[in-house]
Amino acid sequence: MAARSGNRRMRWRRGERPSGGVVFAHWRTPALLLVLLCASACHPVRATDADISREQLGEIAMTRQACGSCHRIAGIEGADGTVGPPLDHYARRQMIAGVLPNTPENLARYLKSPRTIVPGNAMPQQRLSDREIQGIVAYLYQQK
Repeated sequence: MAARSGNRRMRWRRGERPSGGVVFAHWRTPALLLVLLCASACHPVRATDADISREQLGEIAMTRQACGSCHRIAGIEGADGTVGPPLDHYARRQMIAGVLPNTPENLARYLKSPRTIVPGNAMPQQRLSDREIQGIVAYLYQQK
């Protein structure tokens, strides 16, 4: 091991620490950090983050559950499905699934278990948390 005079940094031969552990080459550490940073940027915000709004949580939940594969949803990229009804301007609607008055409470009830509200309904049973349901309700009711 050779130490630089007047400098706190030390160099080790063959990339080894005195304790026997291997040291990353100087270029590898920043490269590894860059790769980790890029990988973390590829993942969407987690639905459990406390600092996001309910509307953002709803957008994330609808994207993750692929609601846009059946519904057209304003503000969600690629949400252009035609199997289910369009969900844009949702707050203006009078009824939910043709049987419930359009209220936030009824929509939450419907999202929790659509087939108990309308037996034989094509809407799949999603495994949504109560927080995700409230987020979806908030997102759809901002669509005026």
